[in-house]
Amino acid sequence: MRLSRKAAVLTAVASCAVFGSATAAHAYVILDSDNTELLGSVDPGTFGYGDEIFMVQKAGTSIDLTVPTPGGLVTNHCQKATLGGKVAHNVDGAPLQAYIKSAAFSHCDAAKIYTKFFKDQRWTLNMTNGQTNAHKVSTVSNVAVLARNLGGTGANCEYRGKLNADFVPVAGGIWEVRIGKNGGSVAGQRLTLYTGDDTATDGACPPFGDAAGTLSFYQSSHQDELHIGTPI
Repeated sequence: MRLSRKAAVLTAVASCAVFGSATAAHAYVILDSDNTELLGSVDPGTFGYGDEIFMVQKAGTSIDLTVPTPGGLVTNHCQKATLGGKVAHNVDGAPLQAYIKSAAFSHCDAAKIYTKFFKDQRWTLNMTNGQTNAHKVSTVSNVAVLARNLGGTGANCEYRGKLNADFVPVAGGIWEVRIGKNGGSVAGQRLTLYTGDDTATDGACPPFGDAAGTLSFYQSSHQDELHIGTPI
């Protein structure tokens, strides 16, 4: 199945080149360390099967949520974090998409972080194709996190929203995923306090939280590196 799919992708790329497509030179997919494109579970001919992806916190860093308080900014640092998901769409020239199915944060210093996943509104990573920069900006929508006993105040604060996730190539074949970034700029980092009908918010909570952190992009817990590129 993989070989026939790769042949179809290469045929499509060749067709684009013949007709002088302006975006063909910048089309890309998610590839494993053997430069084989990952299978998207929603793409034609995959029958719901797809590859898994993992984003694991970069060693020596923390995943942060910074909130404003009357006494100034307070940052919750989580020393361990892992996000896991399944590739949904991975076709050369089309938007790339993955569903984030799990997220774990631990060793946090100012609040324990919990996550919520919705049946009809999954955490969804979307990346437009044709970006010309070396780094590739994506978004993760439908993010929902709960900071329990934030800052030791007893307040439980639920934040929801959409975050930037910037995929950046670094040394050694590793791609980093930088939360709340677009190149060298801070962007798409803010989650807002949620107080709707089904909220878990309880207590006096700051109106927003700014997320930040760096993860490495893998296919498995064995740290098989993934990257963004053109299929061979």
